[in-house]
Amino acid sequence: MLEGGAIKEIIYIIAVGEDENKVARKYRITRQAAKYIWNNKEAFLQKVADGISLKRKTVKESPFSPIDDNLNLLIRDLSDDGYPINEKYIMLMAKEIASEMKIDGF
Repeated sequence: MLEGGAIKEIIYIIAVGEDENKVARKYRITRQAAKYIWNNKEAFLQKVADGISLKRKTVKESPFSPIDDNLNLLIRDLSDDGYPINEKYIMLMAKEIASEMKIDGF
């Protein structure tokens, strides 16, 4: 995957008139990728300026997100009230919440 510096170079080289095919060969990307970078240069430059990684990221939904939400609320409330919380207690509460919500496999 190309990093921010390479993206800036590609945009600059195409801007000064270099052929997209030559740019693609130089950076070992497809011509379509070079064209895509050029056509979306503002978005790419903004991400680079903001320090956002250009690597793709995938966020998957947890099958236990209802448990997570309830458990996070419980932990926050207990912590705010000054109760000590440990890993064993969190696991017990998570199992209890899962059984109340009739979620199997936890």
